[in-house]
Amino acid sequence: MNRNIPNILSVARIILSLSLFFIPVMSVPFQVIYVLAFVTDMVDGNLARATGTTSELGAKLDSYADTVYLAAVLLLVFPWMEPSVLLIVCAVITLVLKAMSFLWTRIKTGEFHTFHNILSKIGFFGLMVVPFAFMYVGEAALWAELALMFASVILDWYRVYDYVYKRGENGPSDPE
Repeated sequence: MNRNIPNILSVARIILSLSLFFIPVMSVPFQVIYVLAFVTDMVDGNLARATGTTSELGAKLDSYADTVYLAAVLLLVFPWMEPSVLLIVCAVITLVLKAMSFLWTRIKTGEFHTFHNILSKIGFFGLMVVPFAFMYVGEAALWAELALMFASVILDWYRVYDYVYKRGENGPSDPE
């Protein structure tokens, strides 16, 4: 098996996510590419771990690909759903808290760490599902996803505290 396949999948996610900016939001081609980009995220890290081909480059590519995919969700899909002002404010607060946990770890340890937990993985899956659920249940789908992401951020803060003050006992998970 080619050792580069997980990295190729991460690069494919970047390309797929960027292509979303040139396709009408929630059109059939958009939906297909949106789901394919998500699937590459589910496969790349698992494939790398299963084949023993994890690498620092792969972990960085995965993080970059996640960032581009998240940007597509936030800049394209979120506005398409026309969320309420209250939901937008709560989402911004959640994002700021997430960024602060990341920066706090950097300031206290001099290292960049992201903490993957079960809630963040479920939440990332929710990002893929939310636009489709929105078509049926409206803004309730957004509130459910936001509640999940907020809970994930609270768990991140707990893990950051442990990592910063206990220096590694509950440190970051393995690279994806």
